[in-house]
This record gives sequence, structure tokens and C-alpha cells, in this order.
Amino acid sequence: MTGTPAGATIPPGRPARFIGSERYRLRAYAPNHPLAIPRVALARDLIGAYGAITPAEEVPAREATDFELAWFHDRAYVAAIKRAEQLGRVRQAHRAAFALGTLENPYFDHFFSTPATAAGASIQAAEEVLAGRVAFNPAGGMHHARPGRAQGFCYFNDPVLAVLQAAPRGLARALRGHRCAPLRRRGGDLPR
Repeated sequence: MTGTPAGATIPPGRPARFIGSERYRLRAYAPNHPLAIPRVALARDLIGAYGAITPAEEVPAREATDFELAWFHDRAYVAAIKRAEQLGRVRQAHRAAFALGTLENPYFDHFFSTPATAAGASIQAAEEVLAGRVAFNPAGGMHHARPGRAQGFCYFNDPVLAVLQAAPRGLARALRGHRCAPLRRRGGDLPR
């Protein structure tokens, strides 16, 4: 792998993983939405054009399970997003209760499966890091989502889910000083 603009490089012998999905080539938001650009697909194409990853370093992203999503998110909230995808729209009661289908958090095709795949990829990235590899999920970072409410274009809080995947195996010690606000609101600090 090549260095980043900041000069950081992956140590020799330490394998890297790019966790992605062709799903991100699909249109997700309305044309006037801030996240309407195909940022994940463009990032993958640019990295590939520079020869910065090999096919062996690419890992297909998987969808987070309902069980994994419930590590942080309320089950009723997860079910509402899944139901909206099934119906092809957001119910008015779910719009009010969970801030779904609003201008800030609009409905789109694959309303559950796209953010659940981004969340699953972040959980996979945590697993890769715990196995001693470097991992990158370009669809990750949707940190505004709350346990029972979409916020800031974010439906599932994948960084929290990745931390919760890694925490039981000791990674939380390195993160404890960060004082993760969504976890505090959920009922405490990072697990010890």
C-alpha cells in the first residue's frame, strides 16, 4: 500500500482490508441532498485507479444483523426502518417517533439495507483490526444516529457498533478517554 498524503504508511507485513459493496453505486438520496454524491463508489474507484489496493485486500461488506444493531439501537427503531423499506415509504407515526422520512433523514430505496450494510462493514472493520489488520470502511462514520432516532443523515451509528464489537476484547481501554457521548446517553461509558 502507498502512503497517505499525511505520510502515514501501513507497516510492512501488516495486511490491509478495504470493506465495500457494489450497493453504494446505487442512488441513495434525492438529488438536492448533501449526501447525494456517490462518495463511497468514487472513493473505491480512486483508490483502485491509484493501485492502492489489490483484489485480495477487498472484503465484501455484510449487512449488520438485527441483533448487532440492537447493541445500541432500540429494537422498535430498527424495526421501523426495516418496515419502511418493505413498504416503500415511512409511516407517519414512525416519522414523528424516529425522525425517519424527513428532509434531514429522507426515505430512499434500500432504506434499511444500505445503512445496515454500512454498519455491518464497520463491525467487520473492528474484527479485522482485532485480527491485526488495517481496515477501511468508506461508508462508515455515521455517528449522529441516536439509539432511537435518526439524526444528521445518519440512521445507524456504526462507529458505536464497531466500538461495542471491539470493547469486550480490550480495544475499549484505548478509547475510554474519548468519553463517547452516544454510549453515555445509552447508559454508561465504554465497557471495561
